[in-house]
Amino acid sequence: MPRLQVQVSIERRLGLPEDRIVNTFAIGTTALQFADPSTLGAIGAAMFDFYNGGGTKIVDFMSALVKPGADHTIKIYNLDTPQPRPPIFTSSLQLTGATGSAFPAEVAYCLSFRSNQAGVPLGRQRGRVYLGPLDTGATQEQLSGPDVRPWPAFQNAVLDAGERLMNNAAFQWSVWSRVTGTFYEVVEVSADNAMDTQRRRGADPTLRLRRLQAP
Repeated sequence: MPRLQVQVSIERRLGLPEDRIVNTFAIGTTALQFADPSTLGAIGAAMFDFYNGGGTKIVDFMSALVKPGADHTIKIYNLDTPQPRPPIFTSSLQLTGATGSAFPAEVAYCLSFRSNQAGVPLGRQRGRVYLGPLDTGATQEQLSGPDVRPWPAFQNAVLDAGERLMNNAAFQWSVWSRVTGTFYEVVEVSADNAMDTQRRRGADPTLRLRRLQAP
């Protein structure tokens, strides 16, 4: 089975290379599918639909830190070719974030997914992608306490996006075990009611304030 890696690169407003947010997906195809050029187009379309599809869309909850327009990219790589491997498919991705208040760039939300392969350690059958940057509209403050939780509408939009990708008949969304180099088909997606962080996505400090002890 040909093994493909899909990288979705999301540009932030300043357009700096170090500020890009990259989500990576593993895609398995049969040899017959891989030989059909339309398969790569179907994968690109599915990635567009992941963010922009459904009645309530993931992009509706992404923040104004997202650079508006089509500067975001989808790149597909064939993992069965030697490095350095060029992309075998590239397309643009249209994204425009919400206009409300933005969370810090490191705030994210995790979509988890897993396979169900008998005889394989569970750790090799689990994967995740961290979605962001996010608008504060992706959360709600719980009346019973101080916790800030994902809005159910946002949680379900993420689950719906994962379900559409999992059930796409044009290819096989997979978990990539880097230990064995094996792809395992995704059979379940999940998203909990807690926000996450990706510290590497945060902004670098540009100012440091100090106070000295009085003499």
